[in-house]
Amino acid sequence: RRHWSRAPLSGAPLAIARMWLARARKRRAFSKMVRGIVDQNKRTACEICGRTPEKNNIKLTCHLARRGEPDLTAIDRLIAEFEELYGVNELEPQLWKAYFRAHAEYCTRCSMCEDSMAQERLLQASKAPGPSRITRPQDISSDEEDDMVDFDPVVVTRTSPEGRMMSKWLVAARKKLGGAFPRPDARKQMEKYAQKLRELKMKKARGAVQPTAEELAKDPIMKELQGETANVTAATKALALRWIRLARDVMESKFKYRSETFREDVDTLLGMMPEEDDWYFGAALRLEGRDLLVKGAALEDDRRTLEAEAAVKVHKIERDLEGHLVDRQAELERERKLFNTKLAQQNDKILLDIEVRRGELEKLKELRKKEFMAEERKAREEMGAAPTEMIQSHRNQLLAIDQQMLDEQHNTEEYRREEDAQAKIMFDRAELIKLAEMERRKALASENIARIRQEVTQKVKAAEAEWQSGTAKWLAVARRKVQVKNKEDEEARAGKRKRKGGK
Repeated sequence: RRHWSRAPLSGAPLAIARMWLARARKRRAFSKMVRGIVDQNKRTACEICGRTPEKNNIKLTCHLARRGEPDLTAIDRLIAEFEELYGVNELEPQLWKAYFRAHAEYCTRCSMCEDSMAQERLLQASKAPGPSRITRPQDISSDEEDDMVDFDPVVVTRTSPEGRMMSKWLVAARKKLGGAFPRPDARKQMEKYAQKLRELKMKKARGAVQPTAEELAKDPIMKELQGETANVTAATKALALRWIRLARDVMESKFKYRSETFREDVDTLLGMMPEEDDWYFGAALRLEGRDLLVKGAALEDDRRTLEAEAAVKVHKIERDLEGHLVDRQAELERERKLFNTKLAQQNDKILLDIEVRRGELEKLKELRKKEFMAEERKAREEMGAAPTEMIQSHRNQLLAIDQQMLDEQHNTEEYRREEDAQAKIMFDRAELIKLAEMERRKALASENIARIRQEVTQKVKAAEAEWQSGTAKWLAVARRKVQVKNKEDEEARAGKRKRKGGK
C-alpha cells in the first residue's frame, strides 16, 4: 500500500468509487431504519436447537433469512427489489419500513448455534487451496448477472499502481482457486465479453448515425418519394383532418378523465388519513395531498372558465355559419327555380315559333296546291290532258314543302336541346362554385373551432400534466401506506380478538 498513488481519482475509478460509496451509505441507513423491526420478530426460542434464554442461559439473535436460512445478502436483495418497484431515488422511511415488513423473512438463532456455524465457516476458509478443491459455480461471477453500470474498456499498465494492485489480486485469486491457468474456456469467455462490448459499441454508433428529420428532408430519394405520394385529393385531406380532430378529442377526453380520477383518488385517500394518524402517515404527506387537491380543483376551475369562454366563441362561429349556410341555400334554391322558369319560358317560346312557322308553311302549301291545280286544269283544257312532267313537278314541290316543315322543326328542336344543355352546364358550374364556397366556409369554421379548443388545451395542459405527474407519485406512496396501515390494523384487531379469546 505504501507504493499506491495519493493522486485524486478520476474517470472510471472515480465513478466506481462514488457508486460504491453511495450504495454503502444507503445500505447502512436502510439497515438502521429496520433494525427495530428485525428485533421485534425475534422468537422466544432458537429455531434450530430449541434453547431458550431462561433455561439454557443463552442469547437469541434474529437474522434476515431466505427460505428459512440466515442470509447476509438479504438486506441487499430487499433494497434492490424496493428500488426496482419505487425507483432508485426513493428515500421515504415509512415506505421502506412498510415494504420491509411485507417482504422480509426472519430466523432466530441462539449464541451456541451461532458459534458452531462460525467455526464451520472458519474451518471451511482455512482449507489450503489446491486441486483438491473444485471450483463451484457460485465462486465465479457472471458479468451478465451483475447489476452494475457498463463501463468502457480501460487499458491498465502492469507497472502502474492500479496494474500492480490488479496483478496482486489476480495472483491471490488464482492461488485461492488452484488448478491450471489459464482455464480451458478462458478464451471463449474473453471472446464472449469482447463480443458484448462490440455490440454495445455498435448500438451506440447506430443511435449516433441515425438520420434526423432534416437530413431525411434533404435526401433526394426521400424528396422523390415524397413527390410521388404527395398527390392528395380534397376528400382524402378532409378525411385525414377529421381523423386528426377525432384523435385529439379522444386524447383530450382521456386526459380530462385521468385528472378527474386523480382528484377522486386523492380525496378518498385523504379521507383515510385523518390528522390524528399523522404519527404514522406524516403531516407532510397529508398536507401535500391537501395542496394537490386544492391545486387540482383550481386547475379544474380554470379549465371550466376557459372552456366556457371558448364555448361562447364556438357558439358564435356555429351560429354565423348556420345563418350563412341557410342564406346561401335559400339563394341557390331561388336561382334554380328562376333558372327552371326561364328555361321553361324559352322552351314555350320556341314551341310557339315552331307552330307559327308550321302554320305559315301549311298556308304556303295550300296556296301552291291551288296554283298547281289551276295550271293542270288549264293544260287539260288546252291540250286535252295535263303533261306527266308538270304533275310530277307539282308533286315534288309539295313534297319539298312538307320536308321543309319537318327539317325546320327538327333543327329548331335540336337547337333548343343544345341551348338547354349549355345553359344547364353553366348553371351547374356556378352552383358548384357556390357549394364549394359553402364547404370552404364550413372547413374554415371547423378550423377556427379546433384552433380555439387547442388554445384552451395548451393553456391548461402544461400545468395540469405537471400536477398529474406529482399526484401520481403522491398516490403511489399514499395508497401503499394506507394499505399497509389497514393491514397492520387488521392484524392488530385479529391479535386482540385472539388474546381475548385465549383469556
